[in-house]
Amino acid sequence: MKQMLAYCGLDCEKCDAYLATLHDDQALREKTAKAWAALNHAPIPPEHIHCQGCRAEGIKTVFCEHLCEIRQCALKKGVETCGDCPDLENCPTVGTILENNPEALRNLKGQEKRTKVLVSACLLGENCKYNGGNNYNAAVAAFVQGKEVLSVCPEMMAGMGCPRLPIEIVDGVQFDRDGRNVDAPVQKAVAQILEQLRPEEIACAVLQSRSPTCGVNQIYDGSFTGRLISGSGVFAQCLKDAGYRVIDAEDISNASE
Repeated sequence: MKQMLAYCGLDCEKCDAYLATLHDDQALREKTAKAWAALNHAPIPPEHIHCQGCRAEGIKTVFCEHLCEIRQCALKKGVETCGDCPDLENCPTVGTILENNPEALRNLKGQEKRTKVLVSACLLGENCKYNGGNNYNAAVAAFVQGKEVLSVCPEMMAGMGCPRLPIEIVDGVQFDRDGRNVDAPVQKAVAQILEQLRPEEIACAVLQSRSPTCGVNQIYDGSFTGRLISGSGVFAQCLKDAGYRVIDAEDISNASE
């Protein structure tokens, strides 16, 4: 799961390193490396421009991972963001960021409180689909604009990698196309996600259609022949059982805010 607000209040979704990683954009990666090298008076090779978000699980730039004093301070204090720290107003560590980025301060103070929406990561363009691609959905992107997005891929959290063999549900158990039982790691990942969601206020979850984990209305029948049946993926069903509002991506045009 990813939360795109950085500890300092900046929006990671607007960061060129994040965008280059999200879209695997080598040209943007090289442009960003050149700009950051000039800004910091230090060599920064393009291969260092990989980041999936300050507070998200996954790869980060060398600076964000090891050198950012703000992030290290927040981790040490155990705060969700600098907005939870009593020293925010007089903090010299984050002060420069806030002076030059009023939006960051507003984010931290909650002056622009945004609804949180859980979204299948592939719908936002993240390459986490079984075949190495994504299911980018412009209607979903428009729906979540202005909201705080928590993106998630249960299969990636299960350590299945990308690309990977497709999986389908057979008699309630998940198998990959070669017949390997992958139910345990997927169930464990789903349980971890649900635990992480407990303190959050989630307005709804928008999930990828027909996925063995995220499918809302239909899933494949387990024969790996493309036949569909009524039913939900394991993650979608768990969300429903927990009382979350769950929306199929294909129904997003009919969904109310």
